[in-house]
Amino acid sequence: MRSRRRAGRVLAALGAAVVLGAVIGAPAALSAPADWAGSTFSEATLSAHAAENFPIEGTLVRRRASNEAFDRRIQDARLSFTFREGEAERFAPGCIPDATINTAVEKRETLANGTSTMTFALAGEHFTWTCNGTFDIAAIATATPSDSYELKGTIRVAVPPVAVPAVTAAVGDGDAAPDPATGATADDPATIAVSWEQLENPDEQYVDFVGYRVQRAGPAGDSAFETVSGVIGHQDDPVYSDTIEAPGTYRYRVQSLRAGPDGAATPVPSTADTTPTAEVEVAGPAATTTTTTTVPANDATVSQRRTLTLPHVSRSKTSGSTRTVPTTTTTLDTGFDEELDYGDNEDQEPGDELADGGQSIIRNEGESAGLLGPFAGAMVLLGWAGHVAYLNRLAKQF
Repeated sequence: MRSRRRAGRVLAALGAAVVLGAVIGAPAALSAPADWAGSTFSEATLSAHAAENFPIEGTLVRRRASNEAFDRRIQDARLSFTFREGEAERFAPGCIPDATINTAVEKRETLANGTSTMTFALAGEHFTWTCNGTFDIAAIATATPSDSYELKGTIRVAVPPVAVPAVTAAVGDGDAAPDPATGATADDPATIAVSWEQLENPDEQYVDFVGYRVQRAGPAGDSAFETVSGVIGHQDDPVYSDTIEAPGTYRYRVQSLRAGPDGAATPVPSTADTTPTAEVEVAGPAATTTTTTTVPANDATVSQRRTLTLPHVSRSKTSGSTRTVPTTTTTLDTGFDEELDYGDNEDQEPGDELADGGQSIIRNEGESAGLLGPFAGAMVLLGWAGHVAYLNRLAKQF
């Protein structure tokens, strides 16, 4: 009997030792990351931010393990901001928010079914981002007894700079006035001079200021803006000469630039609604007038012809003699005509008058024609009379 009692006490002691060991060893096992599954920053917190201050929010979750004898409550949560590894050299010291902002973090913890949940929020009014970039953020939580967890994430800050005050655009290189008719200059008809008013001391306002760039839209009125220049530094002259290829309406704007979340290679421009634009109208070359002369054609053959018009003979009485005066009539060639136009003598062929009884082509008309006939006859008779008298005197000599 004594041996049985002794064996029972030994077994009881061993069982108590096993239970005690399990209770003591539990905290080490419960500190595994899986116990904090579900902890996360809000989606808005981890997105890119275009404001100098924005809220940071998240949720921490601590679950009780099945072998845990009691619940673990989250006691505190604080925020930590650091530069990404290898990028600290390009930032100024003031780019990271101060650690004292942790006093402004609002926390609310609840416990239900062995799960401790803490929501935290830091209003944007408690800090200001002075630099653009990608930063590491951590929410460090502590729970009882002696348990801790670090929730990690990244924040992308892309705050745009203020816009330039004004921008102008004009046809030409600025040295020659444009032609009011064509909009072109004598030295370069395809140049647009773009100028702008620079920001006042941007390097003092932004530790990551990059410079300016010129954008153009056109020639159509609904064309989208595209970048036409490289980065122009603040110390350079605020003017850019743009070369265009077609007439039309062009719009220009000049963006001020800050480094982006990934550095100066991907800058953040001033916003479109605050960036001023300038419009310029570029006319095309002066219009030319072309005159086309159509020559009448017959049977698809185009030719030029000259029309020969027979001279018209007119007669007039001049000092008792007849003189023929030719006059030339100019006739416009209207093309090929199978028959020539002979005026009033449409039914006569040339030479008909001469062939008709030996008529003369020269006719005497007028009142003097009646006296000339008898006078001529008398002269003929007088000649014959003289001739007869001469023959009579010659015969008397024989």
